[in-house]
Amino acid sequence: MDDAAFSRRFSRALSQASRFLLAALLGLFSSGPRDKADPTQVRDVLILRNDRLGDLIISLGALRAIKALNPDIRLHLVGSQWNRAYLDLDPLFDVAHTLYTKKAKVPGRALKNLLTLWRIRRTRYDVVMDWLHDNRKESNPLLVRLLARGALKTGFGKGLYPGSGLDRFVPRNEGQYLHAAREMQRLVVETFQMPPGFDFPLPRPWSPPESEAFVAEWMRRERLTTYCVFNFSAGRQDREYPVDKFARVARELLCAYPALNIVGTSAPSERAKPEAFARAVDSPRCLVFTGPLGHWSEFIRRARLVVTPDTATSHLAAAWGRPVLGLYEARPYQIIGWSPLATANQLLFGERIPDIPEAEVVRAFHTLFAAPEASPCA
Repeated sequence: MDDAAFSRRFSRALSQASRFLLAALLGLFSSGPRDKADPTQVRDVLILRNDRLGDLIISLGALRAIKALNPDIRLHLVGSQWNRAYLDLDPLFDVAHTLYTKKAKVPGRALKNLLTLWRIRRTRYDVVMDWLHDNRKESNPLLVRLLARGALKTGFGKGLYPGSGLDRFVPRNEGQYLHAAREMQRLVVETFQMPPGFDFPLPRPWSPPESEAFVAEWMRRERLTTYCVFNFSAGRQDREYPVDKFARVARELLCAYPALNIVGTSAPSERAKPEAFARAVDSPRCLVFTGPLGHWSEFIRRARLVVTPDTATSHLAAAWGRPVLGLYEARPYQIIGWSPLATANQLLFGERIPDIPEAEVVRAFHTLFAAPEASPCA
């Protein structure tokens, strides 16, 4: 290893160690609330959720629970470049902030983050909550913990020791993990005084009326009454299922089900992938759909079944109560912590998602396609 490479590695390690140490020190003072907040007296709640869209989707049940405790509570949510579009879409959120992560290729990222932190600092909150699954990789959660003015702060210092907020990366009960959505519900229970018999709401996403009209018109134009979705976007290339494998699976299923329609989808910027899939399948019953987030949410809501790698699409489909055939890496925290919350799932696991055999995908599709309609879990 040359001197330059060693210097870069040493600098990264030192930076991570300093953030870890600061998070540990903060965790000593915020491992849990001393007194639970009375929701009837709470007006402003700040929640840190500046990570991926799927993380926000699985948070919706806990977020709606806070509103259910007191509809007058104003939810201030700190999002990221990945989930800001949904924050602007859903009326659940009263105020939305954006803290760009290190991966954001945004001009003036540091200055924009400083302005956001300044706006956060100007507001006094009754409760400040950190819902990131691991806050050691970014400095922003630590800055929010230091700068946000809140009477009660919870969830900070997690991932460091059992019982310290959302410690879902620390083995508990002899190596068992909780689902990330359950951990957020647990933090709500630990933070607020809960009425007896309180039931957490379903994690329903939001689909605007104009999106409902758009997708209904698209289905009428394409003469569709039902369809199944194959999703190609997964956030990272190593988590995507190959186009050629999906195409062979689709051809076999179209032969098995004469009335089946399959629609390939992706983020609008990756539309070339479902288009290549449709060309490879070469069938009038294989279509492509992409669109803005509101249209895409409604498109998933109307699907008969969704086949997708581990990504936001699986959580959105589960939240809408759609059956999910999920392709996952065989890791404990992926399987338990991030599986889709729906009653009808078929999850396939591999050391690498692209290596999952096509025959297994076909068999799982047959099983799930014959099952009753799914419903979302509470």
